[in-house]
Amino acid sequence: MASPAQLREAEAAAKDANVRALSAAQALTNLGLPVRREDYQKLSPSESAARLRLVGLEDVPEAERKALPANLLPVRAPFPGVVLAAEVVAGEVVEGGKTLFEVVDPRQVVLTIHVASVDAGRLAVSQKAWFRPDGGGDEHAGTVTSVGTAAEESTRTVPVRVAASNALGTLRASTLGRGRVVLRETTKSLLIPHGAVHSFRGQSIVFVRDPAFLTPNGAKAFSARVIQTGGRDEANTEVLSGLVAGDIVSTKGSAFLLGALTRAAAGR
Repeated sequence: MASPAQLREAEAAAKDANVRALSAAQALTNLGLPVRREDYQKLSPSESAARLRLVGLEDVPEAERKALPANLLPVRAPFPGVVLAAEVVAGEVVEGGKTLFEVVDPRQVVLTIHVASVDAGRLAVSQKAWFRPDGGGDEHAGTVTSVGTAAEESTRTVPVRVAASNALGTLRASTLGRGRVVLRETTKSLLIPHGAVHSFRGQSIVFVRDPAFLTPNGAKAFSARVIQTGGRDEANTEVLSGLVAGDIVSTKGSAFLLGALTRAAAGR
């Protein structure tokens, strides 16, 4: 017959064992090896140990399972994919917290587009984006999932994350290329070449040819005009205001005109 002290000790030991069992089951579940306590409650300690030894090895042939040592723990990926990098070799002893394999799902990729700080304020989550890898090929469509809150120190650009489908597997990890984000969609836009737009005293300007430039007595002159710019693509800049369709702007010679304007503004 047990004394009250022995009974209390037994109850405390039972509670402690229950907590440790719950903790062990949760630890295995976190590793992708779900274990139900009720499946082991009616088993003897040796039977429980033999069953736990095979957890996660259901896909391994039974003959191979029996030959495996008891101190091995299966490693399961949290999702189906391919191994991108392996940080261990067969037979190596590893410790908890060490990265063993880098597994990716190649059907869905995350692209990083580096955007100039002045343009980052126009971007928002859910905008459409496109990416073309270096070397040509088709553009890949995606959706903006996040816009960085700070510019990178080395490039002074803001990273923009884009989720894109890669069902055909044509996009490879660490691929470089050119990306673009669709700010808005419109049926009509006024576009001019990038080379025609200049920055002068904090404003965007272009040099517009006089309408009578080609007439015999017309003024052979270009005038500076302040414009408001919108989106950009690989070759052109969108003009939101300051120009109308039919205006002719200087492109190749605009740098010379900018120099003349700068000298005139400085009184030289």
